[in-house]
Amino acid sequence: MIKSARFLKHYPSDGVPESFIQELPRIIDQGKKEAHEMLDRLSSNTQTGLQTNDDDKLQVMQTLLTGDPAMNLPSMRGMIDLICIDPPYDDQADSHTDTWKNDTVSFLEMLYPRLVLMRELLSEQGTIYVRIDQPVGSYVKVLLDDVFGKDNFRNELIEEYSHWANVSSVFLKMHEDILFYSKTSNPVFNEQSMSTDEKRTKNLVQLIDGEKVSMQDEYGNVMEFM
Repeated sequence: MIKSARFLKHYPSDGVPESFIQELPRIIDQGKKEAHEMLDRLSSNTQTGLQTNDDDKLQVMQTLLTGDPAMNLPSMRGMIDLICIDPPYDDQADSHTDTWKNDTVSFLEMLYPRLVLMRELLSEQGTIYVRIDQPVGSYVKVLLDDVFGKDNFRNELIEEYSHWANVSSVFLKMHEDILFYSKTSNPVFNEQSMSTDEKRTKNLVQLIDGEKVSMQDEYGNVMEFM
């Protein structure tokens, strides 16, 4: 299976691949050009038609931006308050959708114009959450800073999980990153809270002698084992 030309890795004339840091300006410039071409086509009132079988949903986003009279679907441009995405990469991805598997450069080239379209869909008080895995998280943040503005970075959320292994040569991977951005400096944010009873159901565990042992008593207090 041959990849499309824009998913091929870039090599300079000497045949040596550039570092990701050197690649980023080119990735961003290319992404801006591709996004502007898409938006220019959409502004010409060309109806794209909703196609829900599109693997990466690029066609869906374009249709949401233009609307589709045949489906009585108005344009959603600037109307969406919340977007959450989990871009496929490496082992997170399905083999049918992951045409950039194990190729960070191609993955970032794919992602940039789609982030631009998402920004166009967001309302002025809208926010976006991007769940991302290693090893591309730091590079994706650079793209998000460029698309949404560094000042509109709201927070980095950590999704923690338990993963037990008997043997490892490195510290175990125990979390995913969720990057939180807003379209403007005045986003909607609903305060998050949890009742005391709910907190007690979040059981802390520790591996002791090969067994998972609760670190909380019946009242939710954290216990220490010497």
